[in-house]
Amino acid sequence: MAFLVTIGGIRSPLIPKNSTDFKLEELQKLVGGNIELFSIDPPLEGKYPEGICNEDGLGLGLPYNQRASSMAHLDLVGPVVFLEKGEMR
Repeated sequence: MAFLVTIGGIRSPLIPKNSTDFKLEELQKLVGGNIELFSIDPPLEGKYPEGICNEDGLGLGLPYNQRASSMAHLDLVGPVVFLEKGEMR
């Protein structure tokens, strides 16, 4: 099950509207704009190989997301979605 990490560090589970996979519009709404897909290697917690953030987050001045950054070992801003394999189509 995918989850969202807010700027404040809150981790919330996510279920796609169709109960199987997330559509582009859903992910855009969650991160507040165009999405950028990034890989996590090795997968986070052994089952989250991908994440989604706002592609324009730096330009928009979105705040640094400390918790998501430490989880993915990347510098990330704004809300971040972590996905299990196959949850995005």
